[in-house]
Amino acid sequence: MVTTGSELRDLSLMHIGDDKGFGGGDELFPGGYKQIVEYLSNGLNIKLGQIVQSVEYSEKGVTVTTSKEKFTGDIAIVTVPLGVLKKDTVKFSPPLPKAKTDAINRLNMGVLNKIALKFPKPFWPMERHFIGYVSDKYGEYPQFLNIGKYTSEPILLGFRGGNFANAIEGKSDQRISSEVMSVLKKMFGEGISNPEKMSVARWNSDKFAYGSYSHISPGATGMDYDIMAEPVGGGKVLFVGEATIRKYPATVHGAYLYGLREAARIT
Repeated sequence: MVTTGSELRDLSLMHIGDDKGFGGGDELFPGGYKQIVEYLSNGLNIKLGQIVQSVEYSEKGVTVTTSKEKFTGDIAIVTVPLGVLKKDTVKFSPPLPKAKTDAINRLNMGVLNKIALKFPKPFWPMERHFIGYVSDKYGEYPQFLNIGKYTSEPILLGFRGGNFANAIEGKSDQRISSEVMSVLKKMFGEGISNPEKMSVARWNSDKFAYGSYSHISPGATGMDYDIMAEPVGGGKVLFVGEATIRKYPATVHGAYLYGLREAARIT
């Protein structure tokens, strides 16, 4: 559930291993991914608060209409998540080719929601990287990441994937906190302290995501990622993102590397 954000029955057994491993170990960024985005966006003219409504394309170029204005250019690079494409909230004119929309429909989005809790002091072994939990409910907080190991802050990060992730989307932070604390008390005893602060991700309710990352569902294959990556309109509209990467889907490094791929097309 954590790896794909999906239930086992929603995964293709035949193609679940189509992706490739990537060299090097896992790393944690104490300052978060925000610092990478800020570095890469330095010097760029980024328009904020503008919701893309449509992309019109022809041999003459492209016009992108947002909630505030229109932008014209020779080429548009579409980076919206698969979940947004599946919702069809961005209209393409002419419509995307059938092969592209079929691939969009066959692939699916998983949901992995993280719950960060900051405590007055740690009550768990601070030398541990992950703390596992075996619940009588399959997939209920299978592990907690010990942020304190890397930042000296008494913070635990809980994970909920698949149906368990979707189940918390409509719940209040207070109710979620109560559920998490019930699990932690089973692990460490009733005497542990309550969190001082809490932050909950709700990716499936986010209208700019509608999910966390893609996976190959029954009926789909790795070739659908290749179709997702294909330009349309004679190269006027390009696509990039983790759902366009057959080798490294659902990864940050994949999205970055294939962002470079599309940038190379227009330079």
